[in-house]
Amino acid sequence: MNTALTQADQDQIEAFLSKGVNLPPQPRILTEIDAVASKRNASMRSISDLVGRDAALTARMFKIIHSPFFGLRREIDSLDQAISIMGLEAALTVIKTSALKDAIGGNSQAMDAFWERANDIAGLCAQIAKKQRSVLRIAPEHAHMAGLFHDCGVPILMQRFPTYCKDLARAWPDLATEDEQHKTSHAVAGYLVARNWKLPDNVCQAVRHHHELENVTDTDRTLTALLLMAIHLYNLTYGRDDTEWDAVEAMVLTELGLTAVGQIEFQEEIVQSFQEAQS
Repeated sequence: MNTALTQADQDQIEAFLSKGVNLPPQPRILTEIDAVASKRNASMRSISDLVGRDAALTARMFKIIHSPFFGLRREIDSLDQAISIMGLEAALTVIKTSALKDAIGGNSQAMDAFWERANDIAGLCAQIAKKQRSVLRIAPEHAHMAGLFHDCGVPILMQRFPTYCKDLARAWPDLATEDEQHKTSHAVAGYLVARNWKLPDNVCQAVRHHHELENVTDTDRTLTALLLMAIHLYNLTYGRDDTEWDAVEAMVLTELGLTAVGQIEFQEEIVQSFQEAQS
């Protein structure tokens, strides 16, 4: 990671790790892909050769390239083509996202609810990034990743503490209350996973500070603000509790280049684009 940690963050991380929480390690295939991608002359073919060794990852790549996210009208039948269309950086983001979701896992009803919410917020993040790309300069795939994994610390803590978010299958819990009761932090857990998996710096910081926008550095604040707007739109769309929005609304609108009046039309357009992409 390139972003320096504050002493407060370092103290929180050390306290968190002392609780014996197990973080999912990178699978070997991802370590190999990272090693190849870091080379100056990394090629699409070398990456696709590695991806092709993993049947599940290959299947996921084809599923994603044919999803509404990319909006293709033709069938893609080779990994080389898929990675070429995505672009190397976007392909690496997709690969890590896919692998990380599998590593966190979870087949329970609670995990189904968790990933359904995460997928919806990720989709909203991507739509915001696409609409405001010239203003924000945030890659849609990075925005999608931030949305998908901003709360990835939750299933990590559920595995460590049996009573953490025990009612998640029925309703989304108050995570601040859950963290306080268990003397832990889902944001720190998610940040450590993102950092250990070498996700983009701005994604790591969005995961770490999505409940603390005021503590994010200027260079990382844009993606965090985008994520908070997506969470707000998700809450509005599904009638969920949205009590955190009032405290961050002004900062988010400023960061996204929106006015209080203009945000209504903006939000309607994002939700409509999101719903069309889902259909």
